[in-house]
Amino acid sequence: MRYLVLSAMSIAIVVGFVVLREALSAVDEKFRSTVGFATILLAGPLYLIFDAFGFGISTVRLHGSETPPAYHDLNAVIDMILFLAGALTYIATAAFAISLGQSRWIGRGAARAFTIVPFLFGVLLLRRVGEIDHTDG
Repeated sequence: MRYLVLSAMSIAIVVGFVVLREALSAVDEKFRSTVGFATILLAGPLYLIFDAFGFGISTVRLHGSETPPAYHDLNAVIDMILFLAGALTYIATAAFAISLGQSRWIGRGAARAFTIVPFLFGVLLLRRVGEIDHTDG
């Protein structure tokens, strides 16, 4: 159920940002909303790929089987997929925040906050990548 909810959430986020881009395009705020649109279109499928791997491994564990050795080999790739999806989502959020601020749909303070927070989360994401150890030894 967890991965079904995560997949639905991934799809809903992409759909929401696509609708937001169209609305911002109508008020001539095209550049930043297009950047956000492009990055979220890349992030959405990456989340779905990550969810598919998670669903697969959960299904294996649910049936009492051992995790296949190939999955351990793919662990670094799966982590990279999640990292890229997260980073792209933060970029999309910041781009849309700036776009919303420029169109005056949100105030300057809110636009700053919605730009700073994804930046800070991106820094934390980079720190986490530096701490990951993919050795099985």
